[in-house]
Amino acid sequence: MRYCLIGVLFASLFIVGCENKKVTKAVSVDDSKPQTIQGNTSDKQSCIVDLVGTDKFPAFIAKGVWRNRKTGWEFAFNKDGSLKWIQYDMGKVIIKPLETVEVPMKMDKTSTYKAGEWTISYDATTQELAVIINIDSYHLEIGDSVVDGHSKDIFVGEISEDGTWNAYWTSYKHSVAKIPGQKPREIPNDPIYGKYQDLVLTQGDVVYKTYKVDY
Repeated sequence: MRYCLIGVLFASLFIVGCENKKVTKAVSVDDSKPQTIQGNTSDKQSCIVDLVGTDKFPAFIAKGVWRNRKTGWEFAFNKDGSLKWIQYDMGKVIIKPLETVEVPMKMDKTSTYKAGEWTISYDATTQELAVIINIDSYHLEIGDSVVDGHSKDIFVGEISEDGTWNAYWTSYKHSVAKIPGQKPREIPNDPIYGKYQDLVLTQGDVVYKTYKVDY
């Protein structure tokens, strides 16, 4: 019974989601480099960019937003290959490297996502783009319960100027549910945990867009 409660709690992150409020964030896809959040004392780099077989990141990749609508993943690249921002699949939250984002939830609760260091690699000989997204922590308040965790998501695959990125996506999410009256329990792994999934991302013809995200 307890595992059923935990499963329902975790599923609610994707099905019920957050409070029905609209949060508008304006972001631009330009060639400015990601900046460390003010007051952040971490010595981590916001993004690590590795280029193989070329000294320049392909310009076409930075011309728009790469997205997969089914999962909610979105990526906006700078001209130097670093990431301007992503939309994270859990909660459909827009977040920048090393940024901490707070999102309003139902019942006046709050969820917090803290981005870690991100790695981007492009191999000109194979036209493969690889991206590693680390979310150092997430803290999700759902009613009287809490889910804490962290994740690593890896995307690797050929990307082309026709606006298609055929990636293999591997997701590693570690979550612990804290339900009143029960001991903290690790949420059982999602069936996709650590398994390759085909993920096709297409490039949106957008240079500047205001995102209205339903929370």
